[in-house]
Amino acid sequence: MDHLETPDSVRDDIVNFVLTNFPTDHTASTLPLHESLVERGIIDSMGVVELVEFLEKRWSIVIDESEITREKMGGVIKMANLVLEKLGNPAPKS
Repeated sequence: MDHLETPDSVRDDIVNFVLTNFPTDHTASTLPLHESLVERGIIDSMGVVELVEFLEKRWSIVIDESEITREKMGGVIKMANLVLEKLGNPAPKS
């Protein structure tokens, strides 16, 4: 676990995982960061499971079922913020 993770580094790791593991026409610069990847059709429910497993393994965190919501994981930015929160390094409020 890297306690020096930044919002950008976490976001970039999530984007890279999505682009590597889910077929899409999006690129790192066009993947919607503030929108639900499920609602955009980029990942399905099984993809959510894979994504949660990635987040947990990559950052040695545990994501509770109650946290798998649109409010906590409804976009790459929200996922990155959840990871940072779990690492004890919450993203600054903008």
